Amino acid sequence: MSEYIVRATVYHGTVKQEIVGMIVRCKDCKHRGEGDICFHQIWGPITFPKVPDDGFCKWGERREE
Repeated sequence: MSEYIVRATVYHGTVKQEIVGMIVRCKDCKHRGEGDICFHQIWGPITFPKVPDDGFCKWGERREE
């Protein structure tokens, strides 16, 4: 199931919704490395934290299958 980022604008009681992007979860991201490591989330000089499958960030890009 795809999830989208939606911009909602209210004008005179009417709501306009516009899709502005798609959320890419960590489990589907091409930047996710081996062993649940995300190279975009660096904590400290050499430590890469493990990230959950359902996490996401602004750098997410869908992996090509």
